[in-house]
Amino acid sequence: MAEFTQKEVDMIKSVITEGEQGTTFWATAHICSQLADWGASVSIFFHGCPLVSHSDGCCKKCPWKGRMASKLAQGIWLDNFSNKLLNLPQGTAHPFLQKLGESQRNCLLNSYNACKMAMAQRFVQVFSFWRELPWRLCALGICLFNDMDDMELQRQYVQSSKAFALDVIDLWNHMQTNPGQVSSGNGHVSFHMARHFLDRLFPQSLVAYVIWWASSSPVELVMPHPLAQALMKYCSALTVMQQLEAQHHFLHQKVSIGRASLPASTCAFLRRRTNKDLATPGLRDNLDRLLADLSKLVAIKWDSRTDSCAVFVFCCVP
Repeated sequence: MAEFTQKEVDMIKSVITEGEQGTTFWATAHICSQLADWGASVSIFFHGCPLVSHSDGCCKKCPWKGRMASKLAQGIWLDNFSNKLLNLPQGTAHPFLQKLGESQRNCLLNSYNACKMAMAQRFVQVFSFWRELPWRLCALGICLFNDMDDMELQRQYVQSSKAFALDVIDLWNHMQTNPGQVSSGNGHVSFHMARHFLDRLFPQSLVAYVIWWASSSPVELVMPHPLAQALMKYCSALTVMQQLEAQHHFLHQKVSIGRASLPASTCAFLRRRTNKDLATPGLRDNLDRLLADLSKLVAIKWDSRTDSCAVFVFCCVP
């Protein structure tokens, strides 16, 4: 208790009591916990993987972990998480709310509902770009991540992919015919990805494959290889910063030693890596004799120990 001030001690005593102030505190804390748990569920989803077999969350060591472009571009998760947020119950805060007076309880519940509404609006505002071009194109890859042997499930994913292909074609045609309705934040038709898949004038355009895939018969289950290959490239990009930062941290660990090294230590490291014989016992045993015969290797004269060391480094450094 010596680490707390008297005001902090009084605050702690007030929240652990059974009075109205303590009940209000714990009701608010449990309400905030509900919102935090929803945010954690969104984070877990973002750090998942698109493989169908890992839909139960068992993708801890999956190489596709964090590469959720295919799922995010489908857009269904936006509605699911928004509805889940708006319908969050009182949960563990309910017994504490029941102990409060009607005015205090209504005040907290109104604030809770207003907060959920604001969070849902902001959530959709921030991530709705996944439903637009060019990101929407990644939704076509939904059938490429079905690693199950269920043929009926495969047909469902293929039909969904073809429906998304029709959707992106309609989006592209609408943007081409109504350029005045396209703002800088809605429909980035000038992006390389959008033009690569949908612009007929783009070099090596894939628009013919996209149109064929969108209009192909239901029995056609195999996506054209050029289209599938391009989708896999884009869908394999990391979509969460934590995964990117982890790779940056790993790279920093590997190169930080070299960054912090002085020229002398860097030269020594290069000598050890290039000249493997430096670690052999024979070289160590004969090092004195070799140094004494150093004059036979170079035609440079020296008059002091300092000059001889300089010549030695000059001869040994790669």
